[in-house]
Amino acid sequence: MPKKLQIVVPHHTEDTHEVRPLLESIRIQQNVDFDDIGIIMVNDGGNSLEGALIGYPFDIEYVNIEKAGVS
Repeated sequence: MPKKLQIVVPHHTEDTHEVRPLLESIRIQQNVDFDDIGIIMVNDGGNSLEGALIGYPFDIEYVNIEKAGVS
């Protein structure tokens, strides 16, 4: 069954200390069924953040693409 909410987060040059506050703000939500939430983190040819995405109560899909420039 597909997730009810998919959040797409593009990133290029952000470091883990810039991405973690976003993920933490999702994690601390109350009365949320995290089985209904999915994060799709799209790396536009920048730093890999896959190691920073471990341990969250929701699914995070990490997608690497070649640098595509301005969306």
